Amino acid sequence: MRAFSRLLLAAAVAGAAGCGQSTSLPPAPDLGEDGRQIATLVDRLNEDSSRPSRGERRHSDRDGRAREGGAQRDGREGVDVREGRGQVEDQGGPAPVTRAAPSGRGWLVSPAFDLLFVANLGWLLLLLPGFATRSDTSIDFWQIYFLTLPHRWVTLVLVATDPDRRGGRSRRLVLVAALAGAVVLGAFLGTGAFLCLALVDFVWNSWHFASQHAGVLRMYSRKAGGGVEWLERWGLRGFVTYGALRAAGWATGWAEADTAALARLRLLDLVVLAVPATLLITNLVGATRERIGKLAYLTSVCGLYSGFVLSLRAGEPGLVVAFAAAGSMFHAVEYLAIVTHYARRRGEVGGPGAFRVLARHWVTFLGLYALALGTVGVWMSRPENGLVTLWQGLNLWAAFVHYAYDGMIWKLRRPETAAALGVANP
Repeated sequence: MRAFSRLLLAAAVAGAAGCGQSTSLPPAPDLGEDGRQIATLVDRLNEDSSRPSRGERRHSDRDGRAREGGAQRDGREGVDVREGRGQVEDQGGPAPVTRAAPSGRGWLVSPAFDLLFVANLGWLLLLLPGFATRSDTSIDFWQIYFLTLPHRWVTLVLVATDPDRRGGRSRRLVLVAALAGAVVLGAFLGTGAFLCLALVDFVWNSWHFASQHAGVLRMYSRKAGGGVEWLERWGLRGFVTYGALRAAGWATGWAEADTAALARLRLLDLVVLAVPATLLITNLVGATRERIGKLAYLTSVCGLYSGFVLSLRAGEPGLVVAFAAAGSMFHAVEYLAIVTHYARRRGEVGGPGAFRVLARHWVTFLGLYALALGTVGVWMSRPENGLVTLWQGLNLWAAFVHYAYDGMIWKLRRPETAAALGVANP
């Protein structure tokens, strides 16, 4: 049961304009009228070679006429997306316009990055013998303190330092944080514990897991097409949420207590497993090389949660724990990978702000941040320090804020969000 709570509580433009040097020639002898005409022609050619070329003039005027024209074509203030050249620009900010690094066709970042950190193919290692027991896995400690914990708290850093993610909703975001704090504090003052919020956290976190996977899948759909939109949006959400709730029934024992109910539940398992099969089939139809990244991600997600449901159906505790740990690891690594992808682009595009500066050193910051936060978490979790209850309350508050903020700041239907993630529609 502890493993399930960990699951749900739980990575040159270069141009040449000529040598730019002048060469002194000795005075030419007087060659008559023809010679003077030739000399005049040479002088004109030398003058023309020192002038900027047409391409250079267009480049120098890009921040002027080209940007103004782009803003007019887009018909709105703020972000101007020119996908034909893979460029995302912030027309409203005072910072100079720069070119964002293009990502591979069909991949969010690159094949290696996507397969390792978005599709998270490493979760398959947890199925090897010796990684999991009937109650925990060998990676639980590192996963809880140095993956799950940082991935939740980093959302607060992102919102606090990035005006682009706040998007003019600062008061609403502050209100959400204050409301979450009031709920957590009120529950503790009223009952002396946080147990009454456990069900809220469990259900909300299950939906949060599902929504994140559906959101990443839609990012791939914008890059490579394929699939059925409503099925990818709601079918995947329903399937992942079902797996989490099915785990709750198995962990508490109520599903196994009623033989008739268990038989119906096992039948329902088979019906629900038709969802990932349909998702894969609809994306295989008409698949091209550009869809390899999306298919890899979808296969990984569907394979993990299908295995989770099947292990629950078979009543295999070791496999259930392994798939639960894999799901928690997948979720945290995937989120940190998307934020890292965003930070990589944010260092060059968007408006000014502290996060834009931070983004230029993001990998270093994220490593130090995870190490420091995990160390603090380990220390505060020790009973002898007398801070366990405080730490539990802070983490529950951070979890609620994380769930709420993620549903607000990553909406792909907002053009500026899609552009910042490199998945703006043409």
